[in-house]
Amino acid sequence: MAKMENKKRALVIDDEEALRDIVTEVLDMIDMESATASSGMDALKIASNHSNQFDVMVIDMYMPDLTGEETYEKLKEFYPNCPVLFISGLDRSEKYKISDPKIQFLKKPFAVKDLQDAINELINK
Repeated sequence: MAKMENKKRALVIDDEEALRDIVTEVLDMIDMESATASSGMDALKIASNHSNQFDVMVIDMYMPDLTGEETYEKLKEFYPNCPVLFISGLDRSEKYKISDPKIQFLKKPFAVKDLQDAINELINK
């Protein structure tokens, strides 16, 4: 099957494989392609090889090597205008309500529909 050029792409960064798989499946349900990284450093390697190829990033807030915020700050060099959805078991939503509209937060565990809605809102801004 030939790749559709206008298909949206996401970069999913989480140190938990099961969660990466779930997010990837949900993105597939809304017809998005995904690349995954198990850490901030892995994400930076992917970014250095795929510049300007992502429409949204889904980043876990707490990972072993770099935090989600540190990862995002470094990824902005590659994707300065790419929206991001931070995910975490700790509620950090207040921090992101007043900041950049290209940044959202979703608390784990989340419903499939909540993830889909957040992604759709970010990529359609």
